[in-house]
Amino acid sequence: MNALAFATFGISDDNIPYYQLICAAYWTMMGLSLLLLLFLCHFLPYEIRCANHPVTATSLATPFNILIIASIIGNMGLFACHSFKWYTNTMPMFILLNSVSGIFSAMTFISAVLYTWLRAKTVVEIVNPSLTPILRILGTILYPLLIVSVAVIDLIAIATDSYKQLATVEMILGMINGVILVLFDAFTLGVYIVYLKRTSRDKPDLDISRLLVICRYGSGVCCLLLVGTVLFVVGSSFGLGFLFDLFYLGMHACAFLGTLVLCGMKVALHREKVAEKERKVLQSTEAKGKANIPMGVADGNSRMESFISATKVIVGPVT
Repeated sequence: MNALAFATFGISDDNIPYYQLICAAYWTMMGLSLLLLLFLCHFLPYEIRCANHPVTATSLATPFNILIIASIIGNMGLFACHSFKWYTNTMPMFILLNSVSGIFSAMTFISAVLYTWLRAKTVVEIVNPSLTPILRILGTILYPLLIVSVAVIDLIAIATDSYKQLATVEMILGMINGVILVLFDAFTLGVYIVYLKRTSRDKPDLDISRLLVICRYGSGVCCLLLVGTVLFVVGSSFGLGFLFDLFYLGMHACAFLGTLVLCGMKVALHREKVAEKERKVLQSTEAKGKANIPMGVADGNSRMESFISATKVIVGPVT
């Protein structure tokens, strides 16, 4: 690792081993993200073939697939920047990688929030339709706008050599963005909890079972994004330094786990879709079997069931 970067930021020798662990954590998450991307490259065509559809660019490029792949690529770029920046030979390159990581971070979080919203809006419209425009504005307009603004400020800071002067503005915008994300996640999580409570005592039908999968996994994503936002806000209060980098790592780990949960949601929805198809085939087979029973046998069975029911009412249950 480059001693110049440590010396420039005033990192003591005692903290260097901790930064080496942080760097190793970013390398590990980058490798896991690559494995996740390779898994999706195999799973997405498989999912389409299971639905008896041809694997084409159109069938692959659905909004959900695009967002989840963008989230994984954003994670990989983010982790790569935070890993390589400690191996740079010049400070301008160090700052450039640090700023480019902000673009990948924006890509990851925007993709995760938009994916969460696309999955959650059906549940929101069922539980409380009045929240739909509020969550749409928070998740699809304000949050992406502010997080992109932070990334642009980073690039301006590099171009004008005013990194330290704009750091405060960037931190304030990041905290405002964190508040917006907390509101979005809190409302969405609340909707999921309400829906799960409403349906916990009922036997879910085929459509509700898919919504329950979305609620369970969506709740996990919202919790991780909430924790990541809290870590960012708390870390920002310490200013630049070891504690900030440590909390920043925690925020990025939450983003990675959130992407992992989104992939899990996609796999779980596919399994539920396959199970739904099997249930329909079974129901169709049973219906055909009943339709093929001769009329006399069916009438005899019906009369026998009526006689047994009447006996239970008059005599009592047979032991």
